[in-house]
Amino acid sequence: MITSIKLTNFLSHGETMTHFKPITLLIGPAGAGKSNLLKALVLLQNSVSRSLVELFPPGPSEFDWVRSRWAKETDPIGFEAEVDAIPGYPGERARYTLEFLDTPLGLCIQRERLERFKGDQPGEWVFCRQGQKLHLGEFGDVQGDSPTMLCLINRDPLRRNAAPAVVFAQAVSRMISRVGYYHLEANELKSLGAGMLSDRIRYHGEGLPDFIAWAKSTSEGVPVYDALLEEMKELLPHLDTIIVTQAKAGEQGIAFRFRSHRGFINASELSDGTLHTLGLLCVTHAARKHGLVCIEEPETGFHPRRLRWLFDRLVTLAYPKAGEQPVQVILTSHSPYLVNFFKDMHDAVQIVEHKDGHTRVKPLTDILSELHIKEPSASIGDEWAMGLYEGL
Repeated sequence: MITSIKLTNFLSHGETMTHFKPITLLIGPAGAGKSNLLKALVLLQNSVSRSLVELFPPGPSEFDWVRSRWAKETDPIGFEAEVDAIPGYPGERARYTLEFLDTPLGLCIQRERLERFKGDQPGEWVFCRQGQKLHLGEFGDVQGDSPTMLCLINRDPLRRNAAPAVVFAQAVSRMISRVGYYHLEANELKSLGAGMLSDRIRYHGEGLPDFIAWAKSTSEGVPVYDALLEEMKELLPHLDTIIVTQAKAGEQGIAFRFRSHRGFINASELSDGTLHTLGLLCVTHAARKHGLVCIEEPETGFHPRRLRWLFDRLVTLAYPKAGEQPVQVILTSHSPYLVNFFKDMHDAVQIVEHKDGHTRVKPLTDILSELHIKEPSASIGDEWAMGLYEGL
């Protein structure tokens, strides 16, 4: 689990630290910087598999656009993430630091280091990269413009050896690389698929027909489809089945067939809320789950009375039944109704604000302490919507 991330000079974040729980809710006004936190996690994930140029391609994602507008030209973009519950290393945690710099010679990594912590003992270095050309023992040679060390040990078979430090770094790399980001949009959920099978929908809901086709036609997918259909029937009791339709060569869509209707209803004619529900179920029931899933405004298209249903399914991801693998969940929301469900989990709520051009992140528990509130009310969402927790 990623327990915290510290950002330096990244988009609206001058320097912020955010702590994460098994399920975390980020709330705040539009433009405060909630999505930028999720983008940071995605960039950190991509650093494990991509070169520096691929991380900051020309256009809106290039280095000068991503670096905070208040930073100096010589300032780096920095990330510091802490992880625990590392598979194979019970009771241990790690801290991974990564700083990118733009120089006259091009992009380079100014600093990259990995620290390992066992219980309450002081941390020990796994590796520390700083400089243009280094030899890092069992990790091999590295230059400033090389990809991250976590990327190199994944790409280069010669670096994947049995040295304990390398094996530990690989375990941390796998954790950081398992981030999924979703901001579902109705028009993408209604769009046609590519006419193939896929065991995941994409970030905005693209490929929904390809996912349903996979779920209906593979041995691994059939239990997923059965679970999807069963839960969709809670919303639509007369639903009979979800059909994969052939639009033309290389394209497929979906349609719903109801027991009380003749024919079927194409995705383009279904309500946005129905498709958002199906999209979220595809994320939560996917056979190949992410280790951490970020979902932007999951309440979109939901009737307020359906938000309890949504909340219960997201909590079940983070706290599954015995024997199932937990999935860390990070949400953004503008819904006070959804916030109210966190009244017994207020330590999982982070308030994100924008002040003087910079993003600030503060745990709700700290704000409640400043307000001398020992026990939050059941209406913390309504209190937040009225501005009680702002400006603190």
